[in-house]
Amino acid sequence: AKEKHEAKLQAERRAAAKATEELVKGREEELRADAMKERKAQQKRHEEELAAAVQTAEISVSTQMQAAADEMEVESERLIGELERRAAVAQEATEKVEADLNQTRAKVEEHDDTIYDLNNTLKEQYAKAKEMEEAMRQRE
Repeated sequence: AKEKHEAKLQAERRAAAKATEELVKGREEELRADAMKERKAQQKRHEEELAAAVQTAEISVSTQMQAAADEMEVESERLIGELERRAAVAQEATEKVEADLNQTRAKVEEHDDTIYDLNNTLKEQYAKAKEMEEAMRQRE
């Protein structure tokens, strides 16, 4: 009877050990599953953080690019305005030079006419003086 009782105890111990072993295996599987879930959750959080960082960087770059484009537009408009102002000043100066040149040409032409007239008058006077001189010689 004692042997039967010991055999029964051993069988119960084996059953308890087996049940404990199964519980341990089940718990290990649960822990592995929990660890896997935690890793996946961490990975998902990491991916979300990366996506947020990328989005923030894209927004920042977009903002900087827009600011640079706006700055370029303002500078372009300033340069175009400056160029137009300088072109107007140059046009005005050119028109003044042309007006002065036309006035000078008119004066030169007027002086040329005066010189021509004086030259003709001088020739006429010279011819009259020659005639008078000839007439005086003939009277003598």
